[in-house]
Amino acid sequence: MAWSREQLQGALRQGALVFIPLGLAVLLLVFLVARRGEVARLDRELRQIQGQIRLSQQELTRVAPATPTEQESWEQSKGVVDDLLPRDPALPRLFEQLARVGSEVGVVGLAITASAPAATPFTVGAETLQTRAIPIRVSFRGSYMAAARFMGGLRQTRRFLTVDRLTIQREGPAMLAVELQLRVYSTGT
Repeated sequence: MAWSREQLQGALRQGALVFIPLGLAVLLLVFLVARRGEVARLDRELRQIQGQIRLSQQELTRVAPATPTEQESWEQSKGVVDDLLPRDPALPRLFEQLARVGSEVGVVGLAITASAPAATPFTVGAETLQTRAIPIRVSFRGSYMAAARFMGGLRQTRRFLTVDRLTIQREGPAMLAVELQLRVYSTGT
């Protein structure tokens, strides 16, 4: 039996319709088999990362919360910093403290004046606070010992302060004139 040209073309089309999808399926299977090693490697890496995450989460749950003693210590430390670097500059209170120190050590003619504050960055550990530096001028007269005690008494103010300038002039055999330029810091606006 001889096939006609149309019959031959029809048979080829039907065979192509069967063999093309079958060929694509074989190619896909070969591709997946070739990539199986890479998929397995990625699966192992994913499981390893998930295991590390689980271990990290377990470590986080093992950290004990702060004890009441630790919390109290932190609060006290925060209170000390708040005293040294208050939000409100509280200049009248500072002036009273300086006047008390002056009175205790025996200086005379104590004069205290403040100037306009300036914004200043202040670093505490790794943290930088935005602070205000308030320039204060303090002047008085007294003996050498009274002046030295006044300078030592600045610590009683319990404030962060810096001495920018100290001028001492002799005013007679037992009397000195002292002028201090201080900066007092606060975190207030």
